[in-house]
Amino acid sequence: MELSKWYLDVATPDGRCAIVYAARLRILKVTLRVEGVLLLGASGLGSRWTVLGGRPPRVEGTRVRFGSTALDVSARIDAIDPPHEARLHGAGGGTVDWECRVPRGDAEIRVGGETLRGLGYAERIRITLPPWELPIRELRWGRLLSPAGGLTWIEWKGASPLRLALRDGRPASLDGVDDGQVSVDGFAHPLAPLATLRDAPLSRTLPGALRRALPRVGLGLSETKWLARGEVAGMEGLAIHEVVRWP
Repeated sequence: MELSKWYLDVATPDGRCAIVYAARLRILKVTLRVEGVLLLGASGLGSRWTVLGGRPPRVEGTRVRFGSTALDVSARIDAIDPPHEARLHGAGGGTVDWECRVPRGDAEIRVGGETLRGLGYAERIRITLPPWELPIRELRWGRLLSPAGGLTWIEWKGASPLRLALRDGRPASLDGVDDGQVSVDGFAHPLAPLATLRDAPLSRTLPGALRRALPRVGLGLSETKWLARGEVAGMEGLAIHEVVRWP
């Protein structure tokens, strides 16, 4: 199995957000190109998916661009902070490579007739083993962005624990993270929830064609994702963060 997954997002000062996914999944001789969008917009919260995906996002210098005809989505994110790459896992016959292309950037994402502008984030994950076979039981990820600075964090719990953080795109020390707070470089940043964006197992969120392609154990992964307010570098910002639990 090989998975290349792009994630792009934007959160606006008035509390709206959009998340765009673009993935290429190869299982045996079958390749699926999956695209998805989650929008917390003027009409509320909704999401949609397609397995008729097209071209992946393009990196143009410090800019990431993406367009999906099937989803009627376009995205542009211009980096403010430098990119960062890391190998998160490299044992047991597979690898997990993380490319944080835009830790913090000026973003514009259009979903149908609604356009969201604000600070955004873009990353790509490349995995060469099934995610449910990773030696972890819980994953926490998030980004907290303000006009003055940004934080990104990853924490794995389980047989292969990992803590990683970026401050303004540069390595920092992750001291701890939970549903309501992230601590980086000795400073605690409370996360005040604004909305729950997702709270369900994969079996309820993925398109039917992809559900049928994955084994039952993979569909047992559950995800909770939030939009929250926080403060970084002395200014209020918005966080998108999540916890994923293995069955």
